[in-house]
Amino acid sequence: MASIQVDIGSIIEQIRESIVVIRDEHKAQKEKEEQSRLVVYYALSIHPALEWMHPPSKEMGDLDWYQELRKEKALSWSLFGNVGKNEHFKRLALLGETGTRARIMLLLLWVIGHRLPKDKIGQLLSTAVGDALSRDRVGTSLDHVQELGSVNKAMKELVRMIQTKLPLPPQRNPFYGDDYEPADEGKSLPRDELWAYQLPAENYYEFDVQTNPSVLLRRHEQRVLIPQTKLSLLAIQWCTKNFGLGKKVLGTSEVDLTQFWNADPPLEPTSSSAPLPSSY
Repeated sequence: MASIQVDIGSIIEQIRESIVVIRDEHKAQKEKEEQSRLVVYYALSIHPALEWMHPPSKEMGDLDWYQELRKEKALSWSLFGNVGKNEHFKRLALLGETGTRARIMLLLLWVIGHRLPKDKIGQLLSTAVGDALSRDRVGTSLDHVQELGSVNKAMKELVRMIQTKLPLPPQRNPFYGDDYEPADEGKSLPRDELWAYQLPAENYYEFDVQTNPSVLLRRHEQRVLIPQTKLSLLAIQWCTKNFGLGKKVLGTSEVDLTQFWNADPPLEPTSSSAPLPSSY
């Protein structure tokens, strides 16, 4: 019976070559994924809403997240310390001014989108990135998107992140404070407490964050936003109070067409009324 000759050396060399190919493909895939993330981060850093943020007035807020997040050591501070441990925020910390602007926008998206269904979070993110890239005069980001095929994986990572609990202390967390009740977030606000319904229909917009969360990230000059639910009101409150985005107005005389948008909040709660979130 003829013996079978096995070239062990050749087999080992083939295995080594296969491992190198696999490693190279894995490395290339990792690099492609990182480039996708960078495109998304860059898009968030040039989002038009950032140009409309300003320090909230004393009437609107007690803590200016927009200014605090711009500080060099913001993510090592006790309030944002756990935010800084997030993998995306770790990457953003290495990207200078681009990373600073992107982390402001990303935290805002986390607040607006946290209680939304998965598909609505995806819609919120894709709209935000699309709006930003559409104003990119250099066009480098669009070139990268076309070259990479898509940024779907990076977007899915951010959707999963936004679904997780905001890593903030309870007293600074819009969704885990003592006054927040998840069962109430879908409840409609009393129409008689919303003055903007006195305006002509073309001058107000009924805002429901569950239906169209991207409304808060686009400018509305001629229409006053009327929150339809407590969750919608909460989103408006945190935009104005902590990011200086938009303006809460209590009558036609307060409407400011130079603002990103104007919104009609209900009157301050009294001792006999149901409490609103402490961030109001």
